[in-house]
Amino acid sequence: AIAGARASLVLPGNRPFADRVSIAEVDIGAREAVRARAGLVRSSADIVVMNPPFHEAASVRVPKGKARADAHMLGSGGLEPWVRVAASVLRPRSRLVAIFRADGLARLLAALGDRFGDVAILPVQPRAAADAHRVLVAAVKGSRGPLRLLPPLILHPETGSSYLSEASRILRDGAGLADVNAAWALA
Repeated sequence: AIAGARASLVLPGNRPFADRVSIAEVDIGAREAVRARAGLVRSSADIVVMNPPFHEAASVRVPKGKARADAHMLGSGGLEPWVRVAASVLRPRSRLVAIFRADGLARLLAALGDRFGDVAILPVQPRAAADAHRVLVAAVKGSRGPLRLLPPLILHPETGSSYLSEASRILRDGAGLADVNAAWALA
């Protein structure tokens, strides 16, 4: 993921903002001084985008190998360390965006607690008739704004494996989510 992020920053389409992006590689559970040396300095970020591991050890078989287990399994603190670090590095009124399992939404909202408000939830559904399997959650540090449930992003038609136009524009053509979903643009 780190190599992919670095490679993405040098793409021509990313030049307009590449000088404002920094990539830090550090354990989310590291002490603040260690995170700061890696570039995660308190109140320094305008946005934090996170994709925490989706699974807890009690609910699935832990993958073999430390790197694979770390990538797939939440630590013993659950989502709390992830949200705590995000709140630490974000400036006041800045935005956190997280992707998580839809069935873990309650845990994510609980971790956001009183630190974040103006929460916008975008369900991601494989098909219109299917339950959401992922959620994108945007929240503002220090806000008391209301929680909003946005219209879903639907990936596939009811039959077949092709992507619907909105999903294809994002996944295949490099469009931003706000480019294809007006509700997310306001989130």
